[in-house]
Amino acid sequence: MDFTLKKIFYTFFLLLSFGSIFGQTPDLKAKAEDGGGLPGGSIICKTDIVLFDASDSAGGLGFQFFYNGNPLGAPSAVPTITHTNFSNPSTISVKVTQNANGTGTSSTTTLTIGTGGDLKVLTLFGAHTLTPSQTICPGGNIAEITATATPTVTIAGSIINYQWQINSGSGWSNVVSSPSGQLASYTPPAGSVTMTTSFRRLVSITNSITCEVPDAARISSIHTVLVSTSYTATLTTSPSPAEICDGESITFTAAPVADANYEFFLNDESQGAASDVNTFTVTPSDGQYVYVKITKDGCEVQSNSVTVTVNNLPDPSL
Repeated sequence: MDFTLKKIFYTFFLLLSFGSIFGQTPDLKAKAEDGGGLPGGSIICKTDIVLFDASDSAGGLGFQFFYNGNPLGAPSAVPTITHTNFSNPSTISVKVTQNANGTGTSSTTTLTIGTGGDLKVLTLFGAHTLTPSQTICPGGNIAEITATATPTVTIAGSIINYQWQINSGSGWSNVVSSPSGQLASYTPPAGSVTMTTSFRRLVSITNSITCEVPDAARISSIHTVLVSTSYTATLTTSPSPAEICDGESITFTAAPVADANYEFFLNDESQGAASDVNTFTVTPSDGQYVYVKITKDGCEVQSNSVTVTVNNLPDPSL
């Protein structure tokens, strides 16, 4: 056989057996699912569906993709793959092979995913807890609800967005009042909570794009506002109506409230420390008035005042 012809056959055999003399040149790009550019540039959300495209690679017919070193399927002639649910940090790689079935020579390239990587995952991590629950009196005001721990952002300079939610027993709904429902802390309007009500805070994060975050970081612990049982303070007198003769006494009785204490006042002056005794007897002057304050579970209710009429005794000389 002619030497030149032998050389041609030998070179062809080498190409078949070992691939191009130049090997494979892998190229891997991250794109939006539809093949366009990523909306956030190099920033993605954890749950974004990203298209990884190796079609600009040279010197090979086979492609096999890996996430964190684990294969995402067998080698094939398809130069693209989609992936989602990214951890931070992580990697995605493509191995370009001489043949579509993965045989022959190969070369691999890798994209890093993380704070300083080729792609950056915008998310939050860490605890998300609110101040402990509180109990208020009927008609009382609620102390400000704040966070005791807020998740940490993965990309410095990102903005955390807040949305408070309320649940009075019929499911969670957004606090729509603006801007208070979208601030880091929340104080419900005075008198707005009349029954046991729960509050929680949701967060999302914004940089060049806005991302939702995993539920463990997105949804805070629950802060419950308990409303103490309501009761009234009512006074009765003996005799009734509150009319006596000069020098006589009159007894005031507060309607009983379980586990309550009673403090009586005569013309706004306390007649002794609060106790579990719900009666008070006095020999008053005409026009003096009495009321009672009833306390229970840290709550206080005041009765209406009862004014006493004191009649002078008849003059026996007449």
